[in-house]
Amino acid sequence: MQIILLQDVPNLGKKGEIKSASDGYARNFLFPQKLAIVASNQAVAKLEAAQAREQNQKSAQKEKTEKSLQSLNQKKITLKAKASAKGTLFKAIKESDIIKAIQSQLKIDPEGLTLTVKEPLKTLGEKKIEFKTNNQTVNLIIDIVKNE
Repeated sequence: MQIILLQDVPNLGKKGEIKSASDGYARNFLFPQKLAIVASNQAVAKLEAAQAREQNQKSAQKEKTEKSLQSLNQKKITLKAKASAKGTLFKAIKESDIIKAIQSQLKIDPEGLTLTVKEPLKTLGEKKIEFKTNNQTVNLIIDIVKNE
């Protein structure tokens, strides 16, 4: 029997796939658990339409994200930190601190955000970093100032 999976089923398939299953397994387990439906022509057409709609939404979201990331190129983010008179920080600034600052100052979702900071930042001044998200690279300037 051909079925459409409504949820991921171990050892059978993932949500949205059309699979073959024995009649007894489908009727006695998959249908009562609402894990699958019969793959009729109408159900297959609905599935294809839903997948196309989902694909369009993903591409529109990706395009929107790319446009917003381009506007962030060369933006300046200011971080305050305690430092000595020589300009050395008492506590190094790590990737997690930078991600929090990016999220709060630039209003970006940190999901999928990858920073390329080779080592923790330990001195005052401006530093250039880059982060990648959705296969796009954006350069940012981190300005570390002394917290009074």
